[in-house]
Amino acid sequence: MERKFLKEKLGLADDIVDQVLAENGKDIDKVEAKLNTANDQITSLQGQLDDRDGQLKDLKKSAGDNEELKQQIADLQKANEDTKKNLESQLQQTKVDSAINLALTGAKARDAKAVMPFINRDTLKLNEDGSVAGLKEQIEAVKKDKGFLFESDESKPDGKHINVFQQGNPSGGESGDSLVSKIASRLTEK
Repeated sequence: MERKFLKEKLGLADDIVDQVLAENGKDIDKVEAKLNTANDQITSLQGQLDDRDGQLKDLKKSAGDNEELKQQIADLQKANEDTKKNLESQLQQTKVDSAINLALTGAKARDAKAVMPFINRDTLKLNEDGSVAGLKEQIEAVKKDKGFLFESDESKPDGKHINVFQQGNPSGGESGDSLVSKIASRLTEK
């Protein structure tokens, strides 16, 4: 969110603007931390797979003519390739999830988990720059159909203040007539 928007459009003071921006930053930091943790885990597992692939190649060379051992090695290589593809898929999914969460935070979703079922992940594609193609359109469609899941842009302070007194509102907001006299005048009108 921009500081200018918060100050001019919503009429918020500098200290409130700083608080809003700090809270928004916390949300983004949490998502980035989860993404970084997942990326670190995937990088570590990728390194382990590469080491195993190297070990299997060395073992295959030293196996010589033993066909059964060569078959076991080939099976292990296939299993490692499948695991590698699975990890790459998980990394892509983590990146898409993070991008969706960031986009929903930016779109002022009240609860990202409540909006997630309305996002069709099958049509989303992760671009090389980290953005997700088709996500913005889906969020706008959900915002249009299920607007209650998002904070309203129309909720602006109107500048009217409520005056509260310890003893209540002394004048009642009207003339000085008491409640009893008002009731009596209504009864006599009939």
